[in-house]
Amino acid sequence: MGDLRVMGIHGLGDHRNAPWADRWEAAIRSQLPSDVSLTFRPFSYDDIFEKIKITETEAFTAFIKLAGSGLIDGIGGLFSRRSRTLSVEWPFILLINLAKPYWKL
Repeated sequence: MGDLRVMGIHGLGDHRNAPWADRWEAAIRSQLPSDVSLTFRPFSYDDIFEKIKITETEAFTAFIKLAGSGLIDGIGGLFSRRSRTLSVEWPFILLINLAKPYWKL
């Protein structure tokens, strides 16, 4: 059938010694037809955030920004015809808000 490339992205927390990547790859492979070639590449944020210390204040501020944007989007959604599905974007928004103070622009 063809080739499928998947990058598995795990969230924050030290997962370098955990077997999550093997489990994810096995779960994906079990759902694919046998004629599909899968290339699975695990990715973790652990190396990126290993040297960064996030204070409680920074984490709380990022959470408030995330919650506020969700509240505003939720209220706006009441007046919208958009489908009401759970967004997968919020973990990335939280990650970006936590990392912003450390970006060198």
